[in-house]
Amino acid sequence: MEITIFDKDLQRRINDAIYGVSILALSHKYARKDLLKLRNELKNLKKMINKDYISYEDTITIKGEFGVILFSLSILAQKYKKIKAELDYIQDLLLS
Repeated sequence: MEITIFDKDLQRRINDAIYGVSILALSHKYARKDLLKLRNELKNLKKMINKDYISYEDTITIKGEFGVILFSLSILAQKYKKIKAELDYIQDLLLS
């Protein structure tokens, strides 16, 4: 098994994304349900990354979960045109 250490910068970016999605959910009632689901996915990703020991299988799971979150952000940006800029910013934040 292989140990992969995720840097603190990734954890900070995930925290910033959780905060950004939470703010959007509070201020945009029409998208709240989808945004709260996305926030829960981000929190699950954060929990996976904060584990002390991460195996190879965990790394694959984390990469897959990260991809699902990015894909979800893209879909939500197309669905909710009013908050597209904010969702694109959160996506860029995660990718930087």
